[in-house]
Amino acid sequence: MSELAETPEFLDRLRRRDPDACRQMIVGFGPELEGYALHLLGDRQQVDDLVQETLVAALEGLPRFDGRSLLRTWLFSILHHKAYDRIRQAQRDRSREVPLEADDPLQGDFDDRGHIKATPRDQRPDPEQLLESGQLRDRLSRAVNDLPARNREAFLLRDVHGIGMNEAAKIMDVTGSHLRVLLHRARVTLRKALMQDGGEVT
Repeated sequence: MSELAETPEFLDRLRRRDPDACRQMIVGFGPELEGYALHLLGDRQQVDDLVQETLVAALEGLPRFDGRSLLRTWLFSILHHKAYDRIRQAQRDRSREVPLEADDPLQGDFDDRGHIKATPRDQRPDPEQLLESGQLRDRLSRAVNDLPARNREAFLLRDVHGIGMNEAAKIMDVTGSHLRVLLHRARVTLRKALMQDGGEVT
């Protein structure tokens, strides 16, 4: 689907509201958007509504889509901003930009520049490798959900959905260096959570 979606011909069909092309976009991207939205909101009813709003907004906005980013990235960006509109409405007392230190279980492990103070002694597989191997999937999913919001988003965009660094930074509206810190902290936090929760990882 992703290769087809990036062709000028397919985008032209979408702009003309070709029913088959619209159906391909919905079927091709819908499940992935749902997975990302569910991690952001945690509410299935809200997720269904959000994905529908995202796809409708994309179809309406296609005449203005210039193709400088991937269609997939553009869809993730629309969903991301709509999700944060909902989060801001539900939690007016919290800023959209969660500080790096807020609710961070690794606060003491990093210096003022965001670098880890010591190299972890345990060199077992990264969380994304565990996910691909099929082992400890439920534990990893719980650990991902427990991450601070911005760290969770960075991990989901880069390591789960495979969005490139530059595109992920645009979606999250952060600098590349900020994204790298968020992603590093997410990976280290997940590794620690898995080691504490389950002992040996094979």
